[in-house]
Amino acid sequence: MNTALKIRAQQARVGNNLIVLRALPTAQLASVGPFVFVDHFGPLPSLNGGPSAHPHAGIEVLTWLFDGESEHRDSMGNVGRIRSGGAQWMKAGRGALHSETMLTSAAITHGVQLWTRQPIDRQEDAPEYAHFQAEDMPDWTEGAARLRLLAGTMCEQNGVLTLGLDSLALRVSLPAGASVDLPINPLHEIAVYGLSGTVRLLDDELARGELVRLADGSDRIELSNHTVDAVDLLVLGGEVAPQPLIFEGPFVFESRERIMQAKRDFVSGKMGQLDGVPF
Repeated sequence: MNTALKIRAQQARVGNNLIVLRALPTAQLASVGPFVFVDHFGPLPSLNGGPSAHPHAGIEVLTWLFDGESEHRDSMGNVGRIRSGGAQWMKAGRGALHSETMLTSAAITHGVQLWTRQPIDRQEDAPEYAHFQAEDMPDWTEGAARLRLLAGTMCEQNGVLTLGLDSLALRVSLPAGASVDLPINPLHEIAVYGLSGTVRLLDDELARGELVRLADGSDRIELSNHTVDAVDLLVLGGEVAPQPLIFEGPFVFESRERIMQAKRDFVSGKMGQLDGVPF
């Protein structure tokens, strides 16, 4: 296993009062497998609120909440609430609006929002929504490491969520002094992101807010915690996202023309309405 690239997430503002660490996309790296967007928020004191109603198209949107409570609403009429450890999923397809509100029922909010690119032959699908609580996901130990699997396959466990492109979304928690050696698909693009603490990854260190893209063909991840504190990580990746990737705000497609169509669909109301948006 070799590392191909290490980047540090940059601060970004979401809405009026939320500062996040944005690990994807960057100037150095636009995607890892199907993942085209990684925002890491918290831990921070929980405050009621979040980004107001807004559209998405061409992607699948995941919010994985490690601590806190969050409510999702969308233009399809769905309402869902997740607790600590749960995840929200929306397949935007040809277009939908949603909002996510962080609630003060828990003291601390901490999590990630992830976008994955849809297969081009599925990007015009009707939008869909689902949510999962922590107890719905595989949660087990490998040695001293605790693993929680949202999507993909790991150690003969299958994640609760199947995305349009073959994907892996795995949370790894390592107590002080612990190590773990995990198999990965050598045909996939894989990255490791630091949620907390500092971990040893091959001949390098990975700290909170850093993302390491593994070299193509890697078939294992070896992680060691040589510190006196527990560390928490995300392993993300999978099948390569369709190229080219054209980003325009909340839309990701393969052409500027399709981006412009998404904008027209949003403004005209074809993506639906939520909380008076877009009218």
